[in-house]
Amino acid sequence: MFDDLCEAGGGLGLKLVGTEALSSLRIEKGYRAWEHEIGPDDTPLQAGLEFAVCFNKSASFLGKKTLLRQQTEGVSRRLVQFTLADSNAYPHSGSQSGGRTRWWDVPTSGAFGHILGCAIALGYIWIAEQGLDAMLSAGGFEIEIACQRFPAQATLEAAYDSENLKPRM
Repeated sequence: MFDDLCEAGGGLGLKLVGTEALSSLRIEKGYRAWEHEIGPDDTPLQAGLEFAVCFNKSASFLGKKTLLRQQTEGVSRRLVQFTLADSNAYPHSGSQSGGRTRWWDVPTSGAFGHILGCAIALGYIWIAEQGLDAMLSAGGFEIEIACQRFPAQATLEAAYDSENLKPRM
């Protein structure tokens, strides 16, 4: 079956791709992966997936009260995407991370983004008293890789195709 797929797709430019390449593309688009960015201890609001929750559903669902409270009060941590300009940086899951004023969780995923031409990562930041928007505006994020700290830019939007137009072409 594999050989048949390769033969049928050969004229269409079908090529083999590895899991690292797929992971890189996923992270550039900001796509979450189970057991990396989302798991049983993360809420859709923390992961930036509020659009996937129907709050006005007549039937209740497990965790609805918590999500409604988070929607009103805000969340204590939020998934963000990082880009690192330094060509020596290669973040991966488990790299130590932090801001100059507050430490936060380790990146959940990291790779070199070949479309963007820089290192990229996804990870949760703990929201300080000044609030998420102020933290993102102030910057000062760093990711530590092999005992070396690299400056990182954090955003809530995907660094590549944030409006998700490419899959619809």
